[in-house]
Amino acid sequence: NDPAAIQEVALTFLYLGCGMFAGGFLRVFGLSASAKRQTHRFRMEYLKQMLRQDVAWHDKIQGKEFTSKLADATTKFEAGISTKFAEAATYISAFLVGIVIGFVRSWKLTLVILSLLPLAAILGAMFGKVMAGAAAAGAKSYAAAGGVAEESIASIRTVTSLNAQGTAFTMYSRFLDAAQKSGVRSSINGGGLFGVFNLFMYGAYGLAFWYGSKLVSEIPEGATEPELQGGDVLTVFFCVLFGAMMIGQAGPAIQSVQEAQAVAHEAYEVIDRIPEVDIEDTSGTDLTTCKGHVEFRGVEFAYPSRPDAQVLKGISFEVAPGTSTAL
Repeated sequence: NDPAAIQEVALTFLYLGCGMFAGGFLRVFGLSASAKRQTHRFRMEYLKQMLRQDVAWHDKIQGKEFTSKLADATTKFEAGISTKFAEAATYISAFLVGIVIGFVRSWKLTLVILSLLPLAAILGAMFGKVMAGAAAAGAKSYAAAGGVAEESIASIRTVTSLNAQGTAFTMYSRFLDAAQKSGVRSSINGGGLFGVFNLFMYGAYGLAFWYGSKLVSEIPEGATEPELQGGDVLTVFFCVLFGAMMIGQAGPAIQSVQEAQAVAHEAYEVIDRIPEVDIEDTSGTDLTTCKGHVEFRGVEFAYPSRPDAQVLKGISFEVAPGTSTAL
């Protein structure tokens, strides 16, 4: 009933709200701007290294997948290092702070509440793993489907002349069906895990209020008052359980970060790859003059994607300067 105390609490919450507003603005603005710059560099380096690879590597990779892969990778990469990363960090920090406050106010009640949280944490980790695996599989299928669509549209005259529209559609549908099955399977698994996770959380709610009521109603031996007051139980309850809920809400944000890690891992396999025929390799002899006299002596060749189908079988020929030769 003290107006001064009420005003002090109200001002405290006002100051906290202003601090959260300023911190939230700086978090979103700073990470978004940084993510935009990093994603631009990531996109440029990814495309540069794709173009750097030798023909043998391109022969094994469907070239039309590059556009879909590049767009999908940059979108997920930017989401995983910007606001989603900040949300994951915020939720995890809230969980840690809540646990610390809970132990300070009542370590007994906090331990009782936390007794079910390890199982919930395991379920959360399993949920993240399932969703990350499904995201990687879906991205691979969508990239393949996008490659078929782009290649078919780019060569529409050839496709039409061969009456191969049905074949192209069948190939496109097959990749989409694979992505759909992967998405349905991950949704079922993720939904089941999320349901069990909530079961443990609500069980923790009931356990917390039951044990908290015992601490409030019972007076320990040799003491004159209960170990906890009603306000202390609510403080521990909200700090610990809502902190644990933050971990649950961190699932989608952590999933975005894991998806960014998955696409970045695939992209950096290309970025870090040094081709056998490297156009940026400055070693070797620089020719001062070039006459244009070309001679093949017993050359044998097969495409890397089809090593059993030999194209050149010991071919030998000579091309004199200033002449044209058809193969």
